Amino acid sequence: MAVYGPTRSAVVLFAGAERTESKLSSGLRTLVTGVGVTLVGSVAVQALWTARRPQVRYATPAPTAPVPESSVAEFVASFLAGPGGLVLLVGVVLAVLVSLGTVWTQRRV
Repeated sequence: MAVYGPTRSAVVLFAGAERTESKLSSGLRTLVTGVGVTLVGSVAVQALWTARRPQVRYATPAPTAPVPESSVAEFVASFLAGPGGLVLLVGVVLAVLVSLGTVWTQRRV
């Protein structure tokens, strides 16, 4: 029976994937993804909010003036004043915090 004792030299074992991507690149990817998802979510919230807004009903027949088409500037203004802007702001702040946490965690390793 063979009994093996400890070696005289140090043994170094490494388990895990080798990182070939820079930490800054990883942090920026996390930030851009978070802001993109937040933007899509905030536009969806704004669209639902606009669709569910109660319609104004008149006791007398409504004026028959032509309804002007809404422009992009009006949509952006209502977006920033409505719940979509709030969702976007909170989401961007959270995405920045998560990205900073990711970079800080990777720097410690």
